[in-house]
Amino acid sequence: MTFSITGPLNKVVAVLKRGEDGDMRARSEIKQDDELGEVAKSLDQFFEKIQSIVKGLLISSETLAGEATGVMNKLGLAAKEIGQVTDVIKELANQSAGDLKHTVNQFKV
Repeated sequence: MTFSITGPLNKVVAVLKRGEDGDMRARSEIKQDDELGEVAKSLDQFFEKIQSIVKGLLISSETLAGEATGVMNKLGLAAKEIGQVTDVIKELANQSAGDLKHTVNQFKV
């Protein structure tokens, strides 16, 4: 009778220690129809839920990182295009200033 309690209890403790070390794949796999079996089943379900949440967070973070990279690439292109537009505006402004200066010089007496 002692082994029927200590054996499964040792498995539960081992699962908890693995979980403490970050191993969310740990499962007791104890199949008993008593209070210890219920504890083990709840522990296994707990780790399954945590593992599922961690996987979801990992997928979300990878998606977010990809989206952030896309946004940064688009911003880089936008900055390049803004720089090109600024260069064109400067060129037009210089041409206009030169044309205006030439026109003003024509009216001098």
